[in-house]
Amino acid sequence: MDKRTKFAPLATPVISGSKPAWFDWLFGAFLGLLLLKFGNPITMEKYMEWPANGFEWLLNAWPIAVGRIAIVTVVIAGVLNLNFTRSVPKRLLVLPVIWLGWEALAV
Repeated sequence: MDKRTKFAPLATPVISGSKPAWFDWLFGAFLGLLLLKFGNPITMEKYMEWPANGFEWLLNAWPIAVGRIAIVTVVIAGVLNLNFTRSVPKRLLVLPVIWLGWEALAV
């Protein structure tokens, strides 16, 4: 006799109000650009020149300042798409804030 145990299928939670798909594309494009255009070490930034025309923007590496603008844009888009409907204990939310404050005091 073949005795097989039936397992209940894993339930996939449905999150109401989840982030839109355009944020996934924005973050993926940022990661792709990060690997392709910002591959130079930060110590070499003083030797980099800004691209002069569209052809150089397409082929050359980009300055770090452009990467900073891009990361700020992605972070702002991510914060605007946060979903605060989950019930998380307040203790878990306060701990990162305390750590961040401690790091700010240490500097």
